[in-house]
Amino acid sequence: MAPGWNRWDPLSPTNIIAAVLLGWALSVYHRPYLPEVLPPYSRFDDIVPWSAWGWGALVIALWLLLSPRESLLRIAGHAASALYLAALAAAFGMGAGITSATTTYSILSWVSLLLLVRSAVYWQSGRGWWRRLVEHPPRWLRWLAGVGEYGDGRG
Repeated sequence: MAPGWNRWDPLSPTNIIAAVLLGWALSVYHRPYLPEVLPPYSRFDDIVPWSAWGWGALVIALWLLLSPRESLLRIAGHAASALYLAALAAAFGMGAGITSATTTYSILSWVSLLLLVRSAVYWQSGRGWWRRLVEHPPRWLRWLAGVGEYGDGRG
C-alpha cells in the first residue's frame, strides 16, 4: 500500500483535484449560459459543447474518487485528469490569454501528472517482475548503469 494519504482524506492531492473537477462540473451545470455571456468562456463552446465539459469533469472526478489506490484504473484516471485540466487551461488561454485560471489549471495538470507517476511507481513496486528486476538486474542494465562488475569500483 502506498504511504501517505487516507482514501477519503480531504487534503489528499487526488481528492483535491477531484473536488476541483466536481466544482467545475457544478459550475457548468448551474451556469449553462457562460459561453455566450463571458468572453473568456467563449472558446469552450467552440471546442466541444458546454455541457460536455461538465460531464467530462464529473466522470473524471468520480473516476478518481472511486478507483482503488495503486491500480491501473487510478493511473488512467490521473492521465485523464491531467489531459482534461490541460484542455481547460488551453481553452482559457485561447479565450482570454494568460490569466489566473490558465495558470491554476496548468499547475493542476502538472500536479496530476506527478500523481500519475507516483501511482505508477507504487503500482510497479508491488509487482513481482519489478522486484526481480530491481534485486537481480540483467547484465545489460548493470552495464548501462555502471554498477557491479561494470562499475568503477566505488559503488
